Amino acid sequence: GIDVEGAATGNTIGGTSAADRNVVAGNTQMGVLLQHAGTSNNTVAGNYIGTNAAGSAAVPNGTYGVDIKNSASGNTVGGTTGTAGNVISGNTSSGIAIEGSAASGNVVLGNYIGLNSAGTAAIANGAYGVYITGAPSNTIGGTTAADRNVVSGNGTGGMYILGATATGNIVKGNYIGTNAAGTAAVANNGAGVWVEAAPSNTIGGTATGAGNVISGNTNHGLYLYSTTSGTQVQGNLIGTNAAGTAAVPNQVHGITLSAGTTNNIIGGTTSAARNVISGNQIAGVRLATVTTSGNTIAGNYIGVDINGAAPLGNGTFGLFVDATNT
Repeated sequence: GIDVEGAATGNTIGGTSAADRNVVAGNTQMGVLLQHAGTSNNTVAGNYIGTNAAGSAAVPNGTYGVDIKNSASGNTVGGTTGTAGNVISGNTSSGIAIEGSAASGNVVLGNYIGLNSAGTAAIANGAYGVYITGAPSNTIGGTTAADRNVVSGNGTGGMYILGATATGNIVKGNYIGTNAAGTAAVANNGAGVWVEAAPSNTIGGTATGAGNVISGNTNHGLYLYSTTSGTQVQGNLIGTNAAGTAAVPNQVHGITLSAGTTNNIIGGTTSAARNVISGNQIAGVRLATVTTSGNTIAGNYIGVDINGAAPLGNGTFGLFVDATNT
């Protein structure tokens, strides 16, 4: 649909009012492509990418909605002013892809990814809402309501972070698997967030507003897999509504660590680091069958509400440690 490349800088696609909006849909490849070294400081804002002009039905682009790759860095998808957030939904593959070891410093803010323009129902991207492969130091979301992405209703999962060079990414302040109000499920068909063989990423955080709501997904809320290490998971609500007072269950476990994950931290020693991992269909946290080691699970509320005062049980166990794990 739109291709920005060859060290192009400082361009704006869309804007902060409804009148600025582009409808970028029905193309055989990407909706918007940002690529090559030096392609930076571009903004993609306020557009409908993969839907009709009403934002109510899919008109798919043939691959990704937005693809940032080949060293494109420091670009912004969405924004926090007016209607700067994009609707990136209905695309054949993932809503947003950030690809390659030099695609860094990109920011994704305020978008509906996999939803209609009202944020109430799914218009699924065919794969993930956000797919980061090999790309380091990108930020998905922020600490204010305006920064929040709602990543829900997607065909394979909410977010996927993959690969040894996909390090230092931050996922914060998002709703993943719910409607825009954070009150009910609009399920991603898979895990809310999947991190695979990717070291030292952050899911949530200790700053006010940094925690994600990861709820309502058809599989795990958060799945750490393979050689994933050094991940910090802090301040999130996993399996509850945005108020932390009622269940919006992930349909398997709240958090699973599997297949050799090591030295990850779930929670911490302060109240700001605490995750609420409650209301999930099976266990709150599971250390799964393939050996994991050195992980820390501390300071969380598992099976109670955000106040630690009322039961909000997971379906079976709070914490399930398989016998092969240490």
